[in-house]
Amino acid sequence: MPLLWISLSFISGIVLASLLSLPTWAWILISAFCLLLFIVLRSFSSRLPSTFILHPLSLLLPVFLFLGSAYYQFRQPNIDAFHIAFYNDRNYDLLITGSLSEPPDYRDSYTNLKLNVEALDTGSGDMPANGEILVRVAENENYEYGERIRVRGQLKTPPENEEFSYRDYLARSGVYSYMTTAEVTRLPGNGGNIFFKPVFALKAMLLENTYRIFQDPEASLFAGILFGVDTGLSRKLQEAFKNTGTAHIIAISGFNIAIIAGLFFSISKFFFNERLGAFISVVMVFLYAFLVGGDAAVLRAALMGSLALFARQVGRKNAGINTLAIVALFMALINPLVLWDIGSQLSFFATLGLILYAEPSPTYTAALTS
Repeated sequence: MPLLWISLSFISGIVLASLLSLPTWAWILISAFCLLLFIVLRSFSSRLPSTFILHPLSLLLPVFLFLGSAYYQFRQPNIDAFHIAFYNDRNYDLLITGSLSEPPDYRDSYTNLKLNVEALDTGSGDMPANGEILVRVAENENYEYGERIRVRGQLKTPPENEEFSYRDYLARSGVYSYMTTAEVTRLPGNGGNIFFKPVFALKAMLLENTYRIFQDPEASLFAGILFGVDTGLSRKLQEAFKNTGTAHIIAISGFNIAIIAGLFFSISKFFFNERLGAFISVVMVFLYAFLVGGDAAVLRAALMGSLALFARQVGRKNAGINTLAIVALFMALINPLVLWDIGSQLSFFATLGLILYAEPSPTYTAALTS
């Protein structure tokens, strides 16, 4: 199972780099030394007694271990004068220009905006800057993904305490600064990803129609189950779900992805051939994943479902533990800090438990082989 051990080695390297801070070049140098040692040992393996010959993979794993460490260090932000986090905790207001990198997060008494910074004005004119910030604004305004705005306020470092680190929570999404209060000025033009714009516009339309058809709390419950938007639920109702152990009902999980994949695969293969049906199913799974926000648990389920469909089409048996390890590696490449996300940890270990100890039902087995 080489893919399993390679993935675990790379991920272990990320954890190692979080505990032992070395520059990227140092980790690469150590990895190169391990690779050179591997080549030398392989060259002389025929001359060594059989008791000293190790499996080639065991000699190569340290290379992936230290490559993981190098990758983690490489992905750390460079907080210099051109990074917005450099201006945290200053005792004066800043003017920050940027575009919304995510749809607005509407709450009862405020709205959270995630801003991709373009320029910064400390009082002497705009200068280029990069990074992302979280801005809290008044609740009586509507915003759109990609909209360009300018905010005025003081930047702060997100807080942390013994119970919860808001700083680490925001860092996992690339945010190292936030404004608790801000004045907002709308600007002409529009930023954002061309592909994401129609997806988020579709989500906004679906949510609007949901609240038009249903009344609360049913509308908010439906939005949470289907679209992963649980901000409309009252605090009392959210506490009731937590206290009864049913909060997973309003969280997007592998169950939702399985329904989407199975539905579109069944429909598509009826009108087209099975391979084209599998391709359409994968596309719809990832569109749904982006639609609902694409958090770690959803992305994990989407990737595993897509790999399972791919394995079936190429006639290979889907080894669940290998698939899980490959998905973990892929997600760590996207964002190394996902390893510290509690939702991602719970999702992966729950899936691992199902792979190791759960047996598929006869109905499920028959459906796979039909």
